[in-house]
Amino acid sequence: MIYEIHTIQEKSQLKDCPIFHIDQYNWGGDYRPAAYGTMAYIKEKGFVVSMKCEEKDPLRTFINNEDPVFQDSAMEVFIDFAPETEKGTYVNIEMNANGAMLNRFGEKPPGRKVYTEFTNARCFCMAQVNKDSWTVEVQIPLQYVKDLFGKESFEPGDKIRCNFYKLCHNDIPIAHYGSYTKIDLPSWNFHLPEYFADAVIME
Repeated sequence: MIYEIHTIQEKSQLKDCPIFHIDQYNWGGDYRPAAYGTMAYIKEKGFVVSMKCEEKDPLRTFINNEDPVFQDSAMEVFIDFAPETEKGTYVNIEMNANGAMLNRFGEKPPGRKVYTEFTNARCFCMAQVNKDSWTVEVQIPLQYVKDLFGKESFEPGDKIRCNFYKLCHNDIPIAHYGSYTKIDLPSWNFHLPEYFADAVIME
């Protein structure tokens, strides 16, 4: 599974980028809301990820960044921007329908840290709740990637590794755990870079 990350000039071009689907519900359950999105690279600026879930009135209790938004209805993106270094570090960006965002960096837990220990650059999250769906968009500045991963630019052919998730770690309304890639484990865990998908930067 290789996701193609198109290089674009502006966010309006996201609509023409390949769609990823979060449709692997590895730990059962009948509640499986359709969730999908696109990811692109804006040259010399950074990355942008847009995600949509066809879910009405999502659980959204948390309002502050670094709140445990995974206990709400949430969509998430985990990315290793420099897999060639084999350091095993990655960022997790977890967002609810209020636009609250939890953002960590490091290797597998334990020991992951708030990104502010490494950089003053920050991601920007926007969310919108519609009648029968909700969306999130996160902008990931190139300075943020440089400070955390040491990469200053990306060219066609460069590779990253990533996974995308839809979940609610809460029985109210219904706990569920969806991912972009299949995860073959007996209990839910998203902090598994070995299950990330390859993604390649395209023209």
